[in-house]
Amino acid sequence: MRRNRETYRGRNDRALEDKKMTAKHGKSKMKLWQKILLGSLAFLVISAGGIFAYGTIVLHRTEDVMRSTFEELGLGSSKKSDDIIKATKPLTVLLMGIDTGDKTRADLWEGLSDTMIVMTINPQTNTTTMVSLERDMLTDVVDPDGDFLATDKLNAAYSLGGTATAVATIQQQLGLDIDKYALINMNGLKDLVDAVGGIDVNNTLDFPISIEETEPDYTATIESGVQHIDGDQALVYARMRHQDPEGDIGRQARQREVITQVVSKVLSLNSVANYEKILQAVSGNMKTDFAVNAKSLTSLLGYKDAFKKMCSIKLQGVGEMIDGGSYQVMPENNLLSVQNALRLSLGKSAKKSLSTGIVTFENYYGALSTETILPTILITVDGQTTEKTLLTDGTQVTADEAVEKSNTATDDNEEAAGYYYYSYEDEPTQETNSESSSQQYEPTD
Repeated sequence: MRRNRETYRGRNDRALEDKKMTAKHGKSKMKLWQKILLGSLAFLVISAGGIFAYGTIVLHRTEDVMRSTFEELGLGSSKKSDDIIKATKPLTVLLMGIDTGDKTRADLWEGLSDTMIVMTINPQTNTTTMVSLERDMLTDVVDPDGDFLATDKLNAAYSLGGTATAVATIQQQLGLDIDKYALINMNGLKDLVDAVGGIDVNNTLDFPISIEETEPDYTATIESGVQHIDGDQALVYARMRHQDPEGDIGRQARQREVITQVVSKVLSLNSVANYEKILQAVSGNMKTDFAVNAKSLTSLLGYKDAFKKMCSIKLQGVGEMIDGGSYQVMPENNLLSVQNALRLSLGKSAKKSLSTGIVTFENYYGALSTETILPTILITVDGQTTEKTLLTDGTQVTADEAVEKSNTATDDNEEAAGYYYYSYEDEPTQETNSESSSQQYEPTD
């Protein structure tokens, strides 16, 4: 029995047109994805830039400082030597932030991977694309050999098997190889902002930004208007969302602002001492399989211009309670849209269906979601940000264009209907247990 495509397409139209949906607020967590991005930007940009400007002095200091951060995984493309780091080749990096709470430094890496970002850096298009992954995403956790471990939340992968298992699981979920990884603990952002001497931000809200009421340990405040802030203030500025009229959208805008300002300060540094201070801040809070040597660091310089255009994608699923726990279950079209956006960012062609072995709303519940909305992408160039919608083929369109395309995908146009939204030859069975995650109901081509 074929599912009615018109009903499903109508739900997507309404979701696309309603761009100001009320955010669902939960208890604030240490989900500071910008910390890991900033740490990685520091590694990619600062090290190479310092060597370019100051030669062997910074190279030798960088090698000494960063040697302790190296930890190779021996997984997939991570088995490759550092010839994958070439100034002309797109690079895929997994960035993970570890929440250690109030633990001692001896327990620095025993926390949860509450923040995960896949970042593609393309020097050919001078574009960096970031996808934030929900820590509560329902997924099949696999070990480095691809063997199934559990159906669980995405952040359980790090707890079950460390970095290598987290990398393997995310590679399967997103259908792409991870070239390198960077693991950052939650001290990174504060130290990095302080190391560059603070940054200038513009609080566009008509009230001071503060989170002390819900998190008493964070007492910093940022007044309205243009302000010069330090590391403690940057943490608060990038975390607040409950009082923001735009909720998480507003928070993400501030996170991008912090990233942009830090990168700007990094690229304008003018002394060896500045680079040493920043490298020290990064190295004490990071593990990575980027090898630090003259060849790799000078090659990284070729990626610097790729940060001029920053694209940020939010992969969001449907909130579900499963066995008493809160999960994000990904609809197929959401996941395929993001997979293809990443493929296009690497110069690869789009695919028309997901790979098998991936948990989706459709194969877990045996039904289509009634809350589906296509992902959006925020594109920032020269401080100006535009928002577009991602179609399942990874292309970027305005919300109105997305609605128009869905309306042209009629029953007489099977290819368009199956490509932008989904239909099934047979009604999926109504299985709701974890075994159903092994079944795949492919989108029609």
